[in-house]
Amino acid sequence: MKCEFDYCIYNRDFSCILSDVTINSFGMCDECIIVSLDKEFLESEKVRQFKELEKRWKKDGFTTGIDRLFDHMEAKAMVEPALRMIGNGVKLDDVVELLELTDEQVGWVRESERFKANNII
Repeated sequence: MKCEFDYCIYNRDFSCILSDVTINSFGMCDECIIVSLDKEFLESEKVRQFKELEKRWKKDGFTTGIDRLFDHMEAKAMVEPALRMIGNGVKLDDVVELLELTDEQVGWVRESERFKANNII
């Protein structure tokens, strides 16, 4: 059976590898299992794709606030690794130095619920 949903684990080269599937009223397969993407990977892909989009827009002379949005997303992407390191016992000052966090990023780390929950402040 043909399948156009790339994120289903049963999709191989636009074909479903299952021999028997049930199609629901929305035209979707009931057996579909969607691939889970790691949050860190997902955020890095958002940043990467924004960079590509920005390049195309700049090439075409299109200007928006994309630079600020991209910078914000890139900066936010560093918070998760910082929290993971802190959760593993690394001191905040050491994390700041190792990851070269900006003051804004340190603020996001300090404001995060996980940081507060670990009583790291």
